[in-house]
Amino acid sequence: MLEESTGNFSATRNVYDWYQTATHVILNIMIKNLKESDVKVKLIDETLDVSCSLADGNEFKLHFNLFKSIYVSESNWTVSPSKLEV
Repeated sequence: MLEESTGNFSATRNVYDWYQTATHVILNIMIKNLKESDVKVKLIDETLDVSCSLADGNEFKLHFNLFKSIYVSESNWTVSPSKLEV
């Protein structure tokens, strides 16, 4: 897993967490007040890329190399007032 961020986040602050069930992996990115237009999620084979444009003009990015292939057609993401969930 590779993580990159140009956002203004403390190194000690957990900006994201994840959990896994028998059939799904869920990623929560705790950034408040995102709009769907601020978010880009790219799922290809065994990679997940997330990019969020922040209110201060910075960009938050995550890149994951996953263990198995993603069922892209069955994947989704949602934006709520407190987080992005993939």
